[in-house]
Amino acid sequence: MNEHSFMTAAALPTATSAKEGQILAAALELFTERTFAGTAVPLVAERAGVATGTIYRYFPSKEALLNAVYQQWKGDLKRRLVDEHDDSALLQGTADETRDESARDEFHHWWSTLATFVLEQPTAFEFLELHHHEPYLDDASRTIALEVDASALTFTMRGQEEGVIRTDLSPQVVIALVYGALTGIFRGMRLHPDLFVPGDLAAAEDAAWDMVRTPGSARSSPPTD
Repeated sequence: MNEHSFMTAAALPTATSAKEGQILAAALELFTERTFAGTAVPLVAERAGVATGTIYRYFPSKEALLNAVYQQWKGDLKRRLVDEHDDSALLQGTADETRDESARDEFHHWWSTLATFVLEQPTAFEFLELHHHEPYLDDASRTIALEVDASALTFTMRGQEEGVIRTDLSPQVVIALVYGALTGIFRGMRLHPDLFVPGDLAAAEDAAWDMVRTPGSARSSPPTD
């Protein structure tokens, strides 16, 4: 075993054994540090502290290994953003204030959940960013990604239909603006950690909401958790 640290199997949602968890964690680190093309399977084995042949007992190819890592962490993000989100808790009334608060609550859920994921799993978030929509992703990986994208698109379009989110921009541009703001802060925190504090992600939420909401449509403060 080398000096690199990695998460235990208990913290890895899809690991079926401690050894598989070590492989997945080592692969996550290396695919993030060196990219898919720059990572050879023996390097993963060395980082995980296992024989190269052991990796092929769990994963038939490097592509299969990367997709397992992608599905593990994209699946965890989908669970947080979509599966565990109680959509019925969002108010669906007709009053302008009710619609405004419903949309603001939903925005807060997306922003705060992504921010929490970034802070808790920075390597996993960077990995997902590096490998999003790459040709070596299989159908299962793409399906998870599309489900997350579709949920964000549904919320944005609903907010536009209710007049809460700006309609002079396409839903895709609205999402890109918000997601770009979040990832930009994340990259700054990774490259210049001394210039940022964790609270900066939360502080940026109001600014991001103001960027995409219809002027005068909603309160500027996030809901109280």
